[in-house]
Amino acid sequence: MVVIGEVGLLTALHSHAEIGLDGQHPDCVIVGMDTDLTYHKIRTATRAIRQGAIFIGTNADLNLPAGAELLPGNGSQCAMIAAASGVQPIFIGKPERIIIDYALAQFGWQRSDAIIVGDNYDTDIRAGFNADVATLLTLTGVTTAADLVGKRQPTRVVNNLDEYVL
Repeated sequence: MVVIGEVGLLTALHSHAEIGLDGQHPDCVIVGMDTDLTYHKIRTATRAIRQGAIFIGTNADLNLPAGAELLPGNGSQCAMIAAASGVQPIFIGKPERIIIDYALAQFGWQRSDAIIVGDNYDTDIRAGFNADVATLLTLTGVTTAADLVGKRQPTRVVNNLDEYVL
């Protein structure tokens, strides 16, 4: 396995002895957010994917809010590797249903017990739509009120979390 990511992802994967890292003949490439992404990491991932490794992305966030600006997110990193390898990633995080189903099962919750809270319509809110879970969009990050025009509406929209009351 080839892993691109930060300490949280690396620690989680290294904690499982059955998962082996193999930069020469990996069976999969896992890409998570990596603020130290290098050409070497991209080249290694691209080569492995071209040789048949499964391409897994942790999430599809194209941008991440950082104060008054938006920074490239993991989806942007995956898009670069997809363009270079010719293979689209299988996303296992937002907005895919698999991550929500897993979380609900871990806590023993029903869909009606949960709400997805987020500031990004394309990942957070779509995750709720895909998993049939209520959604709360906060307008504090990526998505603005203008971005919602003509789109399926979240269950609730607030300017910030102080406005949300159960």
